[in-house]
Amino acid sequence: MSKAPAKSPVSSAASALAGQSPADVDPFAAPAPVTTPETAPAGDVSKGQKLIRKLSAKNIIGKIDPKTLPLEFKPLYRLAGVVTGYESGESGFGPWECLTGEFAAVVVATGEIFAGNKAFVPSGQGDGIVAAAAHALRNDAKAKIKFAVDIAARQVMRGTELGYEYNVIPLVKINVKNEALDMLSNLPA
Repeated sequence: MSKAPAKSPVSSAASALAGQSPADVDPFAAPAPVTTPETAPAGDVSKGQKLIRKLSAKNIIGKIDPKTLPLEFKPLYRLAGVVTGYESGESGFGPWECLTGEFAAVVVATGEIFAGNKAFVPSGQGDGIVAAAAHALRNDAKAKIKFAVDIAARQVMRGTELGYEYNVIPLVKINVKNEALDMLSNLPA
């Protein structure tokens, strides 16, 4: 009896993000010819996914022109993943923190899918995911933290300059054992 090829974990994450069961998607099959990038629904895995080393707003969306953003927060991309670790460091722009594990993102406007093993979540509410991961991993080195968020942006005036700011909108409750972090994850955005 022949054994079916194993499903790629990244393909499984991308399939789940697109609302499909991983069992329904064969990561080794060629994309379905009936769907084109122009006609595929958002998150359609048949369009293929781009594997990149790190998922960040810059790598997923590119340069943002604040003039194209509304005054209210508009979701730019959806990010989901399983955190198994985190890294931190210092760059010319200051300190940074990065989640490690399995991640997938889908661009809301185009349905383009990205997958990778590092994710940078914008500061602010995204810090709660990093804090939850750090807390869980301190207590259990094999801990896995599942999350799904929308990364949204809006235009803001900073003095006389037009800029933008991010908002991280949780889509699922993060399982946190720290009571203070649990309270933060339940606050409205």
